[in-house]
Amino acid sequence: MKRYLLLILLFANLVFALPQKGIAVIINDVNLKKTSELIDNTDLTLYLQFSDEKNADAARKSAFKKKLLGKRIFINCEKNSMISLADNLADVVFVNKNAGKYPDALRVVRPGGTVIYKNKTIVKPVPEGIDEWSHPYHSPGNNPLSSDKKAVAPFMTQFIANPKTTPVDAVTVASGGKLFKIFGNKSWHKIHNPMLNTLICLNNYNGTELWRRKISEGFMIHRNTMIATPENLLLADDESCKIIDAETGEILKEIVAPTNICNDKVWKWMAKDNGTLYALIGGEEHKETLKSEYGDYGGWPWGVWKGYDFNNPEKNYMFGQSLCAFDIKTGKLLWYKNQTTNEYIDGRAICMNKSNIFYYVFGEKMVAVNKTDGKNVWVKSDKNTLEAIGDDYMAQAAAQGFATYTYLKCNDKYLVFSGPQRPYLLTMSTDNGDILWKRKNGNYHVILNDNILYALGPYRSFIEIHWEKDGDGYKILEFTDQKLVEKMRKKESEGLILAKDQSGMSLKLDCQTGKILGKYPPRSQCTRATASTESIFYRVWEGTAVFNLNDENLTHIAPMRPPCQDGIIIADGMLHWGTWTCHCNLSLYGNINLANAKINVENGLVFQSKNLNVKQNNVTKTVVKEYASAKNIIPEKELIKKWTADLSYLPLTPAVVAEDIAFCGDEAGVLHAVDTATGKEIWQAFANAAIFAAPAYWNGRVFVASADGNIYAYDAADGRLLWKYQLAPAKRLINVYGKIMSTWPLSGGLVVKDGIVYSAAGIANYDGTYVCALDAVSGKEKWVNKSSGTLSEKCGNGVSLQGFLYIKNNELCFEGGNVYPVTKYDLSTGKCLNKVHDRIGIPPGSKATVFSAYYPEYNPYISFEYNFGKDLSLKYNGLIEGRMRRTGFGLYDVENKKNPKTKWRLNYGIRAAITDNNNILVVKDDSDTSAVTLIRIQDGKIINKDLLPGYISKYGITATDKKEVILSLQNGELICYGK
Repeated sequence: MKRYLLLILLFANLVFALPQKGIAVIINDVNLKKTSELIDNTDLTLYLQFSDEKNADAARKSAFKKKLLGKRIFINCEKNSMISLADNLADVVFVNKNAGKYPDALRVVRPGGTVIYKNKTIVKPVPEGIDEWSHPYHSPGNNPLSSDKKAVAPFMTQFIANPKTTPVDAVTVASGGKLFKIFGNKSWHKIHNPMLNTLICLNNYNGTELWRRKISEGFMIHRNTMIATPENLLLADDESCKIIDAETGEILKEIVAPTNICNDKVWKWMAKDNGTLYALIGGEEHKETLKSEYGDYGGWPWGVWKGYDFNNPEKNYMFGQSLCAFDIKTGKLLWYKNQTTNEYIDGRAICMNKSNIFYYVFGEKMVAVNKTDGKNVWVKSDKNTLEAIGDDYMAQAAAQGFATYTYLKCNDKYLVFSGPQRPYLLTMSTDNGDILWKRKNGNYHVILNDNILYALGPYRSFIEIHWEKDGDGYKILEFTDQKLVEKMRKKESEGLILAKDQSGMSLKLDCQTGKILGKYPPRSQCTRATASTESIFYRVWEGTAVFNLNDENLTHIAPMRPPCQDGIIIADGMLHWGTWTCHCNLSLYGNINLANAKINVENGLVFQSKNLNVKQNNVTKTVVKEYASAKNIIPEKELIKKWTADLSYLPLTPAVVAEDIAFCGDEAGVLHAVDTATGKEIWQAFANAAIFAAPAYWNGRVFVASADGNIYAYDAADGRLLWKYQLAPAKRLINVYGKIMSTWPLSGGLVVKDGIVYSAAGIANYDGTYVCALDAVSGKEKWVNKSSGTLSEKCGNGVSLQGFLYIKNNELCFEGGNVYPVTKYDLSTGKCLNKVHDRIGIPPGSKATVFSAYYPEYNPYISFEYNFGKDLSLKYNGLIEGRMRRTGFGLYDVENKKNPKTKWRLNYGIRAAITDNNNILVVKDDSDTSAVTLIRIQDGKIINKDLLPGYISKYGITATDKKEVILSLQNGELICYGK
């Protein structure tokens, strides 16, 4: 009895010490005891791995019954000691005492994570050579150059996580394996509203959100007032600096600026060195939260917030008069310096190296103070210095950049002025403030690398909206006024214009002399440039440019681009792409981490039944595909609900119908077989991860593609597994929006033609894209294309699997990302038929659309066009290309193609449709509901309509040969409408 109580106490202490959120791995938990304990006592996501398929299948059934499979529980089977996860992904690994030693456990657990083996706890050490991103611009010097020696190529995706989109502004810092992300007060679209004025903490190894809290309402956060340490986050606002526990998000204490000493209480800037916190304190500001109910997704108006006003320095969001030093532990004020009445320090122009704090008193002087006691080291207020620094531009426009951008950076030798507000690129000596050199046109994002300065120039320097000084304020010069444009161009020599259109360049300069050592392609738009020890990362149109500092080659990471205000964060051995507001023509959105990784390619047949023959039913029905224009395939007069099958708690794929059976998958990884006469489920089969695309049927066999990287072939009659083929090149599972799946999921599904199964695997081209053709009976390879992930050897771009597969003109096709929007492969050889794009950035006119498998809320609508004769066209465009551009559903007379006439039009958001020559059946959004609607094509008259209990899955209508249609819903229901 005592021993039993001791074990209970031991487990209780163990649970208390465990992280409450994150990813836990449990090896061979046959009786699911450990699984149940963790489900009940933590919020951990559980990855279960078994060495026996029977135990794994029993666990899947149990987890599915409890509605946890595919949500909190993910299950796999491996017969060896390998754990099928990416390196450093898990927070804790439990190894059952009967499971063997499992040396792979230390590989998959993150630094600082634990392995529990036979009641022994092994903590994985934090490796040497990693860096943190403690301040918004990396360090107190504002120099966005990481010293992380682990964040080196080759890279692979570590995770893709929520949130997918956020409001303006955004600031990110990182330390101790955590990302701290703060989102500001301006929302231009309804989808951004939930994250307004919000601070979140993400696990930097697997993307799990650990906690969130609200921040000061309406406070503009794009400033240097957030600092990360392994233990705490320091966050300042208009009241105090909060010391927040990094593990829990709870406020431990606050440091308040004493108003009897400081000139006010609002924190404008701060930096940390050991146990001392340095701060600029200033006056009250404009506070306002801009909340939107606009339903679009992309873009925002730049300069509409009142807080950008520079006319009143007392209330400016960056200006302050009190420079202070506090003891972090006690909150005691160590020293302070107050400016005179009319002097204001610009919080965008403060930085700190190992000895001094440097700051610019707006329009008055440049100062260096000793950070130990606050005493002046030097002051520069002469005319030459002030003219070299120059006037301040308004900025705050897409092509120019953010007015809030920090424009002073330093290392131990040099001070650099640059940014969207600056007329000149200027360097000074940190020793005495002497000007070393300057160049006209100051809108460069700079990287200081010892004695080398990399200045990333803008692609579009001549901004769409120009600002000109007008007394104490600014006035707008619209680019449509060509006389004003020419006038501004003539003033280029005075520094009022950065450069002529498209003439911006990136430069490699000698810090001491300003000598040009190299010229390179420019960055695009406003997005911040950052750097690692081997590369500089900046935005191009579209995606990310990677400039290698060693060989000076430029390559392209196409699926995502750096977020505007953060750029790419380099910490804990990884590269981090954060969220952004603007929905440009990209393939991936959200929080995305890349880590150094290598794989050994091992795709191929992993299971083949000894008996490949199938049980043939007496009658084999022909599958009717959605959107096939045919006669008499949908109800003619009314919609009668025949049956409803409650199959799952997660979204269903479209069904395929054959042999009087409807086959569909779900995002729990379950393949369902349902009797079309009664709606009764006949059998289930389990994959190891989500199924996003419809199954395929051929000759008594049903095939399914899973996000675990495998193709499965089943006997359609009883669900017996016939063969299994691993198209993913390695067993490497990661977190993708809360689902554990392969780095190479088969989310686009598969197609079967003439006894050959075609499928494709991958998410991002830089991980590799794999396409195959297999014999439908045996699963043996006909061909495998392993090279289309990198089509351009010059710049590294290639095909990303971003859509469902289909065959057209004897070619295998799918959406291939923003560089290759439609990708085509020869059916016979597997050769990719796309013309190689060798330039950095996307081709002109490219209109990528995100993949609904990962972004169902962004890309819910379909597109179609049916032609009746040569003059009538029934069509609808539901694509989202950067932002929503949905066009009306209707019938059009297209005899005059340039000016088609509308016969009728309905304002629908259509998620699925099927038609014959007389009627069309659509499932449309109707406010917050969904309805299946039968419409007469001739005049657009609604024949019949029925509300649905939930939204339909995209493309989720399938017809039978009996004038019945089967609908697949996102709530897990399958519904049949018939006679």
